[in-house]
Amino acid sequence: MNDQANSRLLRIVKRQRANLDGNLPTYDSLIGYSLFLLLCEYDVRGETPRLKDIHLELGRSPGGVRRLVRALTADGWVEITRSERDLRTRFIVATPKLKRTIAAYIQSISA
Repeated sequence: MNDQANSRLLRIVKRQRANLDGNLPTYDSLIGYSLFLLLCEYDVRGETPRLKDIHLELGRSPGGVRRLVRALTADGWVEITRSERDLRTRFIVATPKLKRTIAAYIQSISA
């Protein structure tokens, strides 16, 4: 990378840090930030992740992930739904509140 590209990358990181100061549902946790970014990725692809996929992809403590998912649900960021075919399968569905936040976040780092 050249100096100009490095400078742009650092500006993006700085803007991301500003978002972390209370604007994103990260719950002051690196796992929370990783979970938010993973939910962003699924939303951008137009997919709804299974709870199991989230646990596997994050590679973090299942208890920590469950705690964060419960907090996201309680605060209205996501909803947990069950598969009609297999009631053991649960999906994490982004609410309009989270979708707006994801869109604003992506716009802030794209500018």
